Amino acid sequence: EGLRNPPSQHNSTPLGTGATTSAMGVIDPRKPPCYSRTCPIRISHPYTGRSKVGLAIIDDQSRVTFVSPSIKRFLTIPESSIEASTQSVITIEGPSSPRPCEIIHDLTVSPLTGNFEIELPPSVMQNPIPNAWDQIPSPSDVAHMKGFSHFAEHFPEKDSDWPTLLLIGRDCVAAQWQQQHWSNDNISQMVVETPLGWAVVGTSEPRQVNSQNKGRKERKTKGKYSTKNQRADGRLHW
Repeated sequence: EGLRNPPSQHNSTPLGTGATTSAMGVIDPRKPPCYSRTCPIRISHPYTGRSKVGLAIIDDQSRVTFVSPSIKRFLTIPESSIEASTQSVITIEGPSSPRPCEIIHDLTVSPLTGNFEIELPPSVMQNPIPNAWDQIPSPSDVAHMKGFSHFAEHFPEKDSDWPTLLLIGRDCVAAQWQQQHWSNDNISQMVVETPLGWAVVGTSEPRQVNSQNKGRKERKTKGKYSTKNQRADGRLHW
């Protein structure tokens, strides 16, 4: 994972995460899809008034947020919001050499419902983000998931034209809140509600569970676990 903060000075060298991105986009057609905390979103730049719908991977294993180079073209980002820098990544193979990148400022992201916006931190733009389209389910997919079919109405129809635009790291805490819904009928998946929309995490592939986990699961019934923010009045909010 990354070891330094996002750059605030010209020509600084943040260390991001490469282990996650290098593993994404590898598709084995013989296996069922393994869904991730990925949502369709709308990314915007307030200075140009332009926006683009695409996918955002919410990844708390990345210290910084990454944006696809295609953002520059889609949003016509002004030069005042672009900062030249360098960036290296750390993977299981060790750190890479610093390479030129650009830091994009002033971006905002919102769920497709458009009911609120999140201001993104300064975001690294260097390499294309691997395609995550196979990591989101359609409403029909969810409707056929054991234990979770009643959540299908929360998922939009998939659009094959959605590009993968963002990998949101833990420097954007506002996007990391989640409410997890689980079921004893399906121990290999969970449904997650995030500030940017709904997602499924896991695969429908059967998995073995050890006796300790099995006992823990059997003591639970269908329910949910929340990491939403809680106010003094006890109400949950994003």
